[in-house]
Amino acid sequence: MNTGTSGTSSSWGLGARERPPDGAAKVFCIGFPKTGTAALSEALSILGYNVANERLFRPVASNASLSHRQLAEFGLEIAAEYDALVGAPWPLLFEELDAAHPDAKFILVTRNVDNWAYDAARELEAGANAIDRLLYGDAADTMDEERLAEAFDKHTLAVLEYFQDRPDDFVELNLSDGEVAWETICPFLGVEIPHEPWPESRRRRGRRRGMLLGFLKARFGAN
Repeated sequence: MNTGTSGTSSSWGLGARERPPDGAAKVFCIGFPKTGTAALSEALSILGYNVANERLFRPVASNASLSHRQLAEFGLEIAAEYDALVGAPWPLLFEELDAAHPDAKFILVTRNVDNWAYDAARELEAGANAIDRLLYGDAADTMDEERLAEAFDKHTLAVLEYFQDRPDDFVELNLSDGEVAWETICPFLGVEIPHEPWPESRRRRGRRRGMLLGFLKARFGAN
């Protein structure tokens, strides 16, 4: 989708990127991490979107004093240069994104909250960063699953209330119910369904790779 004129360089040192073509709606995915974000990012790339990933936030994620205002300033510069946004920290910035890009499409992916909290706690065992703490509060460090679930539910309710009565701009999809698929995403975005399967999640891909490696070791012996 990046066929427009070149963008300007960023004061944050992001470098210039092409702008999306005139009239093309940006896509902002504002579900929490661990809600199928890797597969969703790959799916949007397949559809031709230039997707911003979490690596762009490494310059600020290590800043222990990072504020919401600073994150919003940095994030809005990135949002201006990309067609689609997926993963952290975008759930924190949905109001700012809506104000800056009133024609954008917003996707909220949810899932079973208890399962999500368990997975989020395991992810945080590697250590929380400044963005995690803005997302989850103290639970980012304590890894308390009940507190994480509260943060998840609070975000979901805030988004649903904010986007109520805006079906053309917003859709909620439940990952646990199988709603995250071409058949739901593409009509919402107004694009054709591609002739390839929905991307696998990282977990499923890793499980399949592990099974293959196990088979090869059993069949041919470990080297």
